Amino acid sequence: MQCRRLIFTREDSTELEAATLASGKVYIRDPQGGGEVELWGVLKSDIPHQRDMVIVRLTHGADGGEAVLCQVHFDIASYSKKLDSKDFDELKVSYALRYDILTEILNSLGVSCEPSQTPAPGPVYLLATSQWAKASFLKLLQTRADEHSIIRFSKASFRIVSSPEPHEGPLLSKDYLPLVTESQDMTQFVMETYCKNLKTNHLGNILLYTEVATSTMNLLEG
Repeated sequence: MQCRRLIFTREDSTELEAATLASGKVYIRDPQGGGEVELWGVLKSDIPHQRDMVIVRLTHGADGGEAVLCQVHFDIASYSKKLDSKDFDELKVSYALRYDILTEILNSLGVSCEPSQTPAPGPVYLLATSQWAKASFLKLLQTRADEHSIIRFSKASFRIVSSPEPHEGPLLSKDYLPLVTESQDMTQFVMETYCKNLKTNHLGNILLYTEVATSTMNLLEG
């Protein structure tokens, strides 16, 4: 938790120097460790040729996996109560530089840090481990629905439909989400694998699955 100077080597071989919080630990090279190790960040030292490794990129053999390992804190705010005023001021000045370093690390792992448009919430799919469980749950839902098959809550409302395509009658709107009751082909979720790994007798037999949601707390209210 000491404020130290970090020297980070960018992809174009230029260096960034920024104040950061050290964890108290550094990396050492292990000739028998396996994998490819790239040095990305060191702590600046007054002693010539002595630079403690704190950020490294490590590959995992021929598996194609890679990780960036870090021994400085990007996750502790500069206004932490553990810091004195001098460290606070130094860290505050380097805020933008630390942001650039973290952005470059994430970009190297294929994570886009550019602002993006929030996707619209998608349909909610009703899944079950058995037809009996689904039928029982649907019967319960019908007791809560109005004449348009809409179940209303304060933060999220649903309209019971058999498929996600628009139907006759009131159109689906931003005021409620379609709750799809019939089985659909989904690329992100495999029900067969889920059932094979389910170890409980009752919990988990009914699922509400959606690929985009604002808040699971809103969806599960009531």
